[in-house]
Amino acid sequence: LDHVPAWLKHGGKVLEQLRSKHATEELSEIAREEFAIEANALEQVKRLSEVPFIQQRLGAGEIRLYAWVLRFESNQLVSYDPHQQRFVSITGNPMSHPVFPLE
Repeated sequence: LDHVPAWLKHGGKVLEQLRSKHATEELSEIAREEFAIEANALEQVKRLSEVPFIQQRLGAGEIRLYAWVLRFESNQLVSYDPHQQRFVSITGNPMSHPVFPLE
């Protein structure tokens, strides 16, 4: 648990992205919330990919990292598709692509 506060500080990058996006687009409160949740999922997967023992396993093809978000309100599970550069429904899209390594 000692590393949790440092890990959570990376959420600051998501706030910067949100402010930048909101400055260029008028986002509703729901759109801002969805953007922040999805951006945070991607940021956390990125951070995981930078951990040395995870990098080693990624390079060896032993693991893959996915960015998934469960939208509680709609009970919808979405996965980031790096080819489409957006989150897509897993239900409607049975092919879930790993974020790392990119295939």
